[in-house]
Amino acid sequence: MLEQHLYLENVHRELRDIALGRPRHDRPEPRNGTRIGRRLRAIARPPARAAYVTAARVPNVTIRPASAADVRAITRLTEISERRVPSGLGGLVLVAQIESDVVAALPVQGGPL
Repeated sequence: MLEQHLYLENVHRELRDIALGRPRHDRPEPRNGTRIGRRLRAIARPPARAAYVTAARVPNVTIRPASAADVRAITRLTEISERRVPSGLGGLVLVAQIESDVVAALPVQGGPL
């Protein structure tokens, strides 16, 4: 019982030391910063606000099994990513297509092409 208590006390001490050693990002900045810090904060731009644009068109995205017609696009993707084309594209390969362009391919057996 005493050993368990000492063990828990050591664990608690280690966790407290770790917590005290980490920077606290949830604390506000001190009000009396340096002169340079005050200048930088004075000229800093506020972050941009996100705005919902109703006129933006969302592209059509499709994930489907690859067909024989996709061999050229998959070859192009492997050249861009500097990987090898699987021999004969044996097995099932899924392709991601945005509008009419194949932008990604992944064999179902796992691992990148």
